[in-house]
Amino acid sequence: MLSGPGYVDRDGNSWCTSIPRLDFTATAQTVYAAATKFKPAAQSTTAVHYMVSGNKVFVASEATFYGAPSYLIVGPGKMMSEDVGHCPYEKK
Repeated sequence: MLSGPGYVDRDGNSWCTSIPRLDFTATAQTVYAAATKFKPAAQSTTAVHYMVSGNKVFVASEATFYGAPSYLIVGPGKMMSEDVGHCPYEKK
C-alpha cells in the first residue's frame, strides 16, 4: 500500500490529491480516488503486469507496456509517478 501526501504546485493546482492511495499485489493494482463533498472515495482494481527497468517500474493492464504508467523508485519504500504532477508515494 502506497499513500501520497498530496501536492500543490506554485499555481495552486493539486494533481496528486486526486489519487491519494495505490495498492499493489503480484497481479493487481487498486487505485483509490479521493472523496469529494458529493461523492465517496472510489476504488478500482485492475489485473496488471509489471516490468522493471533499473529504478523504473511500468504497470500495464494489457500485454503491451507501450504508454503504460510508470513510477520511479526514489528510495526505500518511496516512489514517484512519472505522470502529470510527478506525485510522490510512500509505503505505509
